[in-house]
Amino acid sequence: MLTTIVDVGRSRANCKVLISIALAFVGMLVGNSVAQAVTESIIYGFKGDFGLIRDGANAYGEILAGPNGVYYGTTSGGGDIGCIAGGGWFTGCGTVYMLARGPNGWIEKTILTFHGTNGAVATGNLVMDAQGNLYGTTVEGGNMICPYGCGTVYELSPPAPGGQWTQTVLYSFQGGHLQGGVDGWQPRAGLYMDGTGNLFGTTALGGPNGCWSGSGCGIVFELTLSANGTWGESTIYSFQGGNDGAEPYGRLIARGSVLYGTTSGGLNDTDGKSTAFSLTNAGGWRKTVLHIFRGGANDGDHPTAGLYMDVHGNLFGTTYGGGASNHGIVFELSPTGVIWSETIVHSFDAPGDGSIPVASLTPGLNGVLYGTTVAGGQYGLGTVFTLALSGGHWTENILHSFGAPSDASEPFTGVTVLPNGSVLGTSLFGGYSQFCSGGCGTVYEIQ
Repeated sequence: MLTTIVDVGRSRANCKVLISIALAFVGMLVGNSVAQAVTESIIYGFKGDFGLIRDGANAYGEILAGPNGVYYGTTSGGGDIGCIAGGGWFTGCGTVYMLARGPNGWIEKTILTFHGTNGAVATGNLVMDAQGNLYGTTVEGGNMICPYGCGTVYELSPPAPGGQWTQTVLYSFQGGHLQGGVDGWQPRAGLYMDGTGNLFGTTALGGPNGCWSGSGCGIVFELTLSANGTWGESTIYSFQGGNDGAEPYGRLIARGSVLYGTTSGGLNDTDGKSTAFSLTNAGGWRKTVLHIFRGGANDGDHPTAGLYMDVHGNLFGTTYGGGASNHGIVFELSPTGVIWSETIVHSFDAPGDGSIPVASLTPGLNGVLYGTTVAGGQYGLGTVFTLALSGGHWTENILHSFGAPSDASEPFTGVTVLPNGSVLGTSLFGGYSQFCSGGCGTVYEIQ
C-alpha cells in the first residue's frame, strides 16, 4: 500500500501532494536487489485498538530520545474512535506514546489520546525542555473555525510517581482570512525551541495572502511564555506566494539568531514556489530566499522536510520531486558571502534505489547522513539510506528496504541515531494488526 497522509477534500494544497506522489509511484513496485542491514527488527507494532488500551496507529512523528533510555513519539491515527476532528485522515485522532526497553523487550505506553478539542492528527516532532515537559503540534483539532479544526500547540507535563501525564493546550490556531481568522492553520511540522524556551513553528496554510484560492500561503509563528505563565502567539512571517514561496511543511532549525526552513510550493507559480529560506532576527524578522527549486533533471522540487546544518554552515535537505528520474534528491546549500550555491548530493533512481524522500536528514558519526524514502527499494515500500562523503564525493548505501511480510512500510519521517550507532524510526504502515488495512504502523530498529 502506497499512500499519503492527506485528505483531498480539505484543500488543494493537500491535493497537490497526493497527485505529485501518486504520479511518482507509477512503475516502482518491481525492484532490483538492494544491500540490506545486518539486523532490522520491529520493536513495536501499533495495534490500532480503540478499546481500553487506546493504542495509536499510523506513526508519523520522529522518535525523541529522552533521559534514562525512554523514547517518545506521536501517531496520526488511532486512540479515540469517536473523534471526528481528524476523521478525514485516519480512524481516530492520534496519540502520544513512550517506549522503553524492559527485561523482556520493548514496552509501549500511550500517554496522551487526542479527542479533537485537545488536538487531532499529530504529525510533527516533539521537543523536550529541561524539566522533562514535551511540546508538540497537531494538524487539526482545537478551534473549529477551520474544517476539522485549525490545529494546536500543546504541552505534556510528566506525572508524579504513579500519576498521569498532564496536557495543556498552549494555543489553538485561528485560521487564515478565508475563515475570518488572524493567523494560520495546519501546523504539520512540529516545533523548534530556543535557549530561552520560546517555541517556533510553521503552518502550511493561513496568513493574509491568497494562495490556494484564499486558503493562505502559510506562516511562521512564535509562542512566548509571559511572566504570568500564559503563552502568547505571534506571526513573525507570512508567506507571499510566487518567488517568496508557500506551504512551509518542514520543521525549522536555527543557528544563532537565524531560523532556516523550506516551502513545498504549489502546483503553479501563483500559489508559490518551492524554496529554502532564512529568517534573521535583528530588531525585527527579515526573510531571505536562499534557493528557489526549479525541478527537472538538474534540481529538486517540493521539499516537505526541514533542513540540517553542518558545522561549516552548509544546509542539507531532501525534495520528493525533481532529479534525474523525478524521484527526488538530497541537496546541499553552501554559503559564499550572501550567495548560496546548490549541489545535488544524490538523485534517487527507483526501482533499485529509494524513491520519494519526504523526511529530514539525521547526522550520524563521522559526518554520515541518514534518511528515509517512502517508496522504492527492493519491495517498493521505502528505504533507510546513508550518505557518506569521501574524496569529495557522496556515496549512498541502502541500509534496509521495507515491505517484506510483517515488516514496516512507508517511513514518512526521518530516523533517530543513538549513541551506540543503532537507528530508531517509525513507519506509517506495516506490522500486523486486524484493525488496520496494511498494518497500523511500527517503530523499527536497525543495528
